[in-house]
Amino acid sequence: MACDALAAVITARKYRPDLVLLDICLPAGDGFLVAERIQSLLPALTPVIFLTASRQPGLREEAMALGAAGFLEKPFEVEELIATIRDALNPPKKPESKMLG
Repeated sequence: MACDALAAVITARKYRPDLVLLDICLPAGDGFLVAERIQSLLPALTPVIFLTASRQPGLREEAMALGAAGFLEKPFEVEELIATIRDALNPPKKPESKMLG
């Protein structure tokens, strides 16, 4: 767990999490910039679920443009968060293509 943007980047780099829950409004930074930095530092794509209490237009679209695995507006139901985490950690498998010949 990290309490600000800088700590979030340092913590993610150190522990290489399987998933990141990230508030958009952070002390000492912006959650979108933190997500970009984390993705550039980690060798594997790490799913990011964004959380926000803001109702500012365009936040969901910006999160999705960054490849967000989820976007939840506060307050949210715990079940919704759990389902979003489950989906992010277990994405649907793409069907294997069958080669003809």
